[in-house]
Amino acid sequence: MLLLPVIVLAAQFSGVFSLPLEARHRAFNAVKNASKTTASSAAVSSATATPANAEGDELELTATFGTPVALGGGDVKTDVLFPKGVIGIFEVEFQDKNANTLTVTENKTPGTAPAGFAFLDPSTYKIVLDKGADNLTLQKVDFIFDPTLATLKDVDISKSRVGKLCTETNTFVISEALGEEEFEDDENEVTLTVKNMIGEWGVFIPTADVTNGETKEEAKDETEIAGEFDKAIATPAGNSKTDILFTASAAGLLEVEVNATLANAVTVKVNKTPVAPPKGFLFVDPVTYQISTASATGANDVVKVDYIFSAAVLAAADVKQGVIGKLDTATNQFIVDPAVLKAEFEFEEDENEWTLTVPDLNGEWAILIPQAAALKSPTALTL
Repeated sequence: MLLLPVIVLAAQFSGVFSLPLEARHRAFNAVKNASKTTASSAAVSSATATPANAEGDELELTATFGTPVALGGGDVKTDVLFPKGVIGIFEVEFQDKNANTLTVTENKTPGTAPAGFAFLDPSTYKIVLDKGADNLTLQKVDFIFDPTLATLKDVDISKSRVGKLCTETNTFVISEALGEEEFEDDENEVTLTVKNMIGEWGVFIPTADVTNGETKEEAKDETEIAGEFDKAIATPAGNSKTDILFTASAAGLLEVEVNATLANAVTVKVNKTPVAPPKGFLFVDPVTYQISTASATGANDVVKVDYIFSAAVLAAADVKQGVIGKLDTATNQFIVDPAVLKAEFEFEEDENEWTLTVPDLNGEWAILIPQAAALKSPTALTL
């Protein structure tokens, strides 16, 4: 593999420099009543919600998407909570005298939002009840928000609305005809008591309440997040700029910038065995970065792939010639021409940073420099 020479040496050491921020770990506190009984449900055979006490008891189950959950009858109210997502937790409430089986699947490429609304959660959720949903004692579709998430920064969640997909138009509908909606401020939850829960559901925010850089000062805010490889990192709605900084190596650290109208999530994987660099180039960082997003980049969104290089790289090469390339899957070669990538490249000397504004984050990215830019006699490093 063709590498900038100093990196071969520097990679033997650790602690060249650290992230510019400490990772912030926040636990999502449960917001449901502590008197509920909690049980895990992985499949129908092991998830039957059998009433434990008298009529009127309440049962809580944790479930996974795509896995059937057995619901006991006896008019025992059962709350089924699904894995935490970009904005929080999706919940289904069920109560009936007859047992039933619930299956919820997540749709990461949903239809169209209602007119005047934007997706608050980029995913939507399809509910199936094997024995139907007619004349149930109670049926609710809920979204429990986690206000600590960057996704919800500057979002007035009290204005969120639950909508149901009209399959004929592939557009979600928000209407009083769907049921009675309530926002529970003390639980950060929007809940819709419905007449029939079967169908696809999403949560939305009025577009008038989505901030933009021209009308609201808050949009100028900038948030830094310590990213983890192989983990989806939520980014907020409302054009609030988010910088995701990943673990540093001897060469430097990858940064992903997102400034988007709608919420999204970014996942970065490291490729330790990339294809060869383009002819005449060296890898600055011996690994490449495979970036994927939960939903597509909007037309007015600003997204960037950045690399903050280390002092070791600064000493070993003419950093003004550094570039960021993207793998062309058709030719299996990295492209370094910003015009071909429809991107804008910038060298930020004061920040030791290369930055590439791109139309789409999705793809594999490499940090490169021309062979001619490597110093003839690199500075010996004592790290």
